[in-house]
Amino acid sequence: MWSVPVALVLALPAAVWWGSLPDPMASHWGVGGEPDGSLPRAAALALPFAVALLGLLAGRRNPPIAVFMYVLAVLLQGMSVWANLDRADWRDARHLPWWAVVLMIGLATLAGWLATRLAPRREDVPDGPVQTLDLPPGRHAVWVSRCTNVPMLAVGYVFLGAGAVALLIVGPGGAASPVPPIIAITGVVIGLAGLLVSTIRVQVSERGVAVAYGPLSFPVWRRALPAIAAARTEDIKPTEVGGWGLRGLPPHTTLMLRAGECLVLEYPGGGRFAISVDDAARGAALINTLKNR
Repeated sequence: MWSVPVALVLALPAAVWWGSLPDPMASHWGVGGEPDGSLPRAAALALPFAVALLGLLAGRRNPPIAVFMYVLAVLLQGMSVWANLDRADWRDARHLPWWAVVLMIGLATLAGWLATRLAPRREDVPDGPVQTLDLPPGRHAVWVSRCTNVPMLAVGYVFLGAGAVALLIVGPGGAASPVPPIIAITGVVIGLAGLLVSTIRVQVSERGVAVAYGPLSFPVWRRALPAIAAARTEDIKPTEVGGWGLRGLPPHTTLMLRAGECLVLEYPGGGRFAISVDDAARGAALINTLKNR
């Protein structure tokens, strides 16, 4: 899941040089390169996180877009910290010439282009008969399966614990604390997100499909059988969907915890939800069987 290392890279300058940056910070530069606008320090350092989040949302179906936004966010963070470093007032921030902005956008574009060239191309899955089970009339059946990405789960716990401890260190001191508040909050958010998408429990019954997220199996996403056109399996690699975790936006979403066979729910109006889970073929077959009743 590329969002985690990108968040680490974005958070590192804020953690290392928090006390050496003015508050507020210069956040905008004029045509001549002189600083002409500012934001509170926490907001200025959080702005690249927003750019990276846009990349995560807009690029899940197109990994090169995500790469472009991720690289742009990292360069923005580095440029902002460098320009404000060791300045007592944001008006004294270093000048940024126009060519620096052009170079930054050019490098991000180059990274996106390389991602386009290097990303594997997926072939369309041919249509075919759906698999069903021999379930006699009147018989009831329930299918339950789990899947856990242990490294993601461990990273989630580490970030959540570190973020919680950092928040306690921040305490009422706020900006005067040795731990920047933005770093503590970022750790908690990354930890919670990592835990939610690191382990899942999928259940198929006559009530439909229920996907429970996280070690506590909460929250739960539900889909009734009439809202599913068909179910099938498909072998998917993380590189084909842009990485690990929850990739894409509805109605084209993939929950990628491991490479290999995934349970794919196809929607009547188009779109799909692919879930990497064990014994996916049996779950798909039960969905199709229950829908045909």
